[in-house]
Amino acid sequence: MFEKTGIREAIRIVARHSNISRPGTGGLFKSYGLFAGSREWKTFLDVALLTLGTGFILSGIIFFFAYNWQDLPKAVKIGMIEVLVIACSCYTVFSRSRPFVRNMVLTAAAILTGALFAVYGQIYQTGADAYDFFFGWAAAILLWALVASFPALWLLLLLLLNLTLWFYTQQVASDWSTSTVMNVLFLLNGVPLLLLELLHSRKRLPPHSGWMLRTVAIAAAVILTSGIVFAIFNSNDGGLLGWVLALIFFPLGIWSSLANRNLFYLAIVPLCMIVIISSLIAKGFHDGAAMLLLNSIFIISSITGLSFQLIRLNREWHGNK
Repeated sequence: MFEKTGIREAIRIVARHSNISRPGTGGLFKSYGLFAGSREWKTFLDVALLTLGTGFILSGIIFFFAYNWQDLPKAVKIGMIEVLVIACSCYTVFSRSRPFVRNMVLTAAAILTGALFAVYGQIYQTGADAYDFFFGWAAAILLWALVASFPALWLLLLLLLNLTLWFYTQQVASDWSTSTVMNVLFLLNGVPLLLLELLHSRKRLPPHSGWMLRTVAIAAAVILTSGIVFAIFNSNDGGLLGWVLALIFFPLGIWSSLANRNLFYLAIVPLCMIVIISSLIAKGFHDGAAMLLLNSIFIISSITGLSFQLIRLNREWHGNK
């Protein structure tokens, strides 16, 4: 994957700085296998259909227990899910299928583990808090996530940790301020994102991990920006840590995009800054009409300027006319 990315970039640079024709450029792309052919489309359909099928099967299993809850004995409820988890685990270990298929089955086993905990807690009314449930679920699949090196499983684990922290702040640490909660949530996502981006730059992540990195990055940016905006409109909340984190992570995102010639963080970080600055404008003006006018002018001009800059950089980096 990384080798083809370099070849694609080289062809674009040659096409921009030479008199090669468009059909000639297309021929180079085709000869190096950079155009999606029947094999690539078959791979895409395999992945898409397997993902959809796994999701529908898991949804059907969960809804089966929900609909037939009153008619199923306790042993059947727990036993059926245990059999499914064991079967998926054994298939992952002993099957000779493709790694992607085995990882998808392992992800299904990880989701069924949560269903098993939920069924057990509902039957015996353990009285556990929501954060206990999600923390136990995350701890149970931690080893699988580390061994499998599968981006979807990593994302599931990170989601469970976020839910654990969120429900902990709602049920136990209820005296935490909203900005503090947002900052801790951002650190929970931002620090792993920083490590994963470092591994990605050194080409040590599994292929096709970009979608997972972008999902985590968008979530982290939304959380940090929300915390800063809340602190702006609630001066008693105390959002100094959020500003410090923004001053650390936002430049790192810009540097990463410039170093890798990738527009993703160059779009996300300025957008967050636009939201923050527009919140400062809204906070500083008591006249509603003046605030709306100034904010409208600022948002329109900043979005327009950002778009032109991104287009310029895209043409400069990739030679797109």
